[in-house]
Amino acid sequence: MASSCEVEFSFDYKSRGESKQLKASLPIPYEGNIRETAARLMTINEIPSHLFEEELVSALGAFISEETRKWRDRIGDDAILKAFEGGTIDKQVNEWVSRYTHNHAHFTTLKKVPDDPFPSIYLQLVHSPALTTLLQLEHTYSLSMNDISSAARNAVTNMHKKHDKELENMLQKTDTDVNKLMRQHVFEKKELEDKWMLEINEQQNVQKREYRDWLSRLHEELYEETTTTGGGGGGKKQKSRKKSALAELQSNQQPMMIEDVQLPNERMEESFTIYLGAQQKSSHSLRLICSNIISYCTDSRDPAAASADIAGSMRLNPRRIETAVSLYSTELTALILNTDREINTISGLKEVFADCCRLSTDFHFPSIDEQLLTVQGFATEIKETRETMKGEKVGGDSTDTTSPNKINFESSLSNMSLSPDRSSANSSLLGSLSNPGLSPKSVSSLETDEGVTLEPGDFYITRHSNLSQVHVICHLVSDDKAILNPSLNTRHPIMLGLRNILRTLARNRIHKVIIPLLLTDQMKPDMTINWCLKRAELVFKSVKGFLLESTTWQSDQTWTVQFLLPEGISDDGFEQISDLLSKTYRTSISRSLSGNTSGVRIVN
Repeated sequence: MASSCEVEFSFDYKSRGESKQLKASLPIPYEGNIRETAARLMTINEIPSHLFEEELVSALGAFISEETRKWRDRIGDDAILKAFEGGTIDKQVNEWVSRYTHNHAHFTTLKKVPDDPFPSIYLQLVHSPALTTLLQLEHTYSLSMNDISSAARNAVTNMHKKHDKELENMLQKTDTDVNKLMRQHVFEKKELEDKWMLEINEQQNVQKREYRDWLSRLHEELYEETTTTGGGGGGKKQKSRKKSALAELQSNQQPMMIEDVQLPNERMEESFTIYLGAQQKSSHSLRLICSNIISYCTDSRDPAAASADIAGSMRLNPRRIETAVSLYSTELTALILNTDREINTISGLKEVFADCCRLSTDFHFPSIDEQLLTVQGFATEIKETRETMKGEKVGGDSTDTTSPNKINFESSLSNMSLSPDRSSANSSLLGSLSNPGLSPKSVSSLETDEGVTLEPGDFYITRHSNLSQVHVICHLVSDDKAILNPSLNTRHPIMLGLRNILRTLARNRIHKVIIPLLLTDQMKPDMTINWCLKRAELVFKSVKGFLLESTTWQSDQTWTVQFLLPEGISDDGFEQISDLLSKTYRTSISRSLSGNTSGVRIVN
């Protein structure tokens, strides 16, 4: 920027009937205080302050503003002339246009993305008599995928047995021979897994393409049938022809029965209704359940047994019907699932969940592998931002003592998982998760990429249409050391991540959530009754605080929160945690509905 310049300021006034003039040299741009400068000038020139102070301050301010504007105009003119002389005017103009279009919404040209008709088609068919046929086709595809998955597991198991025998025969050999054989085993295992993963991906792509084509044809036929009905003889003939086409599509399908869902007798469960708020109270439903967290993602029975035909008919779980009907609605259900810090590694609970997703084809959203790959791309950007912010704090006196999770990690990941268009009731899960800069890869190729380590309390969201009882999975990053720490408090990054998940769900109109109460999916020896009570109280109070907060901006919204206890907790522990919930939310009325292990309580 050009250097400052000196300008002369003059002020005319009269003193004792004599005209006088005040002159002073001022730097432009001027960074001093105008009133203080006027006071100094009046003192130097012996001008009475009570006579001309306000006039001098006004004249001085107007003079500085005008001279500053002229100085800036000269700088701008010099820059333009310099650009013309150097022949870079086009480059400058293009740079200005680029900056304006990328940073100012007023100058940005929005590109309208064509709407995908598939969600609307599915929404109409799932609320029509074609629902049974549609779910039956999905079930048939699921059985086909289960056969491929079983064959893949058997092939890997047989290879492990073969490798074990070969290693036993090599015990008398040298270390060099053993290492060579182990490297060969790793290569063979990787090659076999890649082969089956490729076959599974190809089968899913074929099923997704056939499913979408079938739904489009069925929707077109039903629509034409409706429009031609009542149009005379031609309409009746068209209707008959369309019916025969639908019958042909259903000819290879077996009749379907809706089975009765029988909950295990040993399942411990209790329900609560609470009322929160100061003046205007809002009601919420709470449930305390002891169950396996994966049971919300898949049928607890073997798929072949679940679909065993009775008298030539297939049986379908009614919960799957409810999940399918509510897919494009505001009645979505979210599940919080603990995960490790590595996105590109699949093991433990994450591996079990990924296997559940691969048991059937997701016809509406990308596969779990593609979604994890997209999350990894966003996580790389977040990692770079965090490193930049840490670098800016080095050598400075920063009073910010918060964790690295201060960065808005949830906005980058959750918003790309949930549709930003929340204006319509059936758009909560619309939108594409794919990133144009990333190409779909299988798990095997995902594992070979450079991993991005997340921080405890971070979370990412995946969307699914092929799970048993949930639509949205919130993967909360944690580690065993922090989870088992008895001193975990509300300011810990994991607890902050839990609250951020609830806020994200609320912004996307998702008000049904399943939370692992102890922040873990299984009981461990270190988890005593006192430990469980302390952890349950922490989560109860955190959720209660969020519900109270949400009543200030969603007073008429009802939440359904299921607190999930891991299998293996004792009956006495369940009862004590149930009493703790009652105390936390101040139970006033208790009414048992079914036996000793299940009930409903009204909480005020």
